[in-house]
Amino acid sequence: MGKIVPRTAKDVVKILERFGFKFVSRGRHDKYRNEERGISVPVPVSHGVISRGVIQSLIRQTGIAREEFEV
Repeated sequence: MGKIVPRTAKDVVKILERFGFKFVSRGRHDKYRNEERGISVPVPVSHGVISRGVIQSLIRQTGIAREEFEV
């Protein structure tokens, strides 16, 4: 297993969209939802880079394979 590295919000959004997540609303975070699975997740877009801890949280919440977020 590779190492999870910090990614830009733009990269994270591309990964989420590839797995069926669609933009829902904007506030302090953008919210994305996958209707099929009934999962909503916030993505912090005001920061340039999303930390490894936040990416690990997104992996747990979405069920997307860890490998998708690795180098």
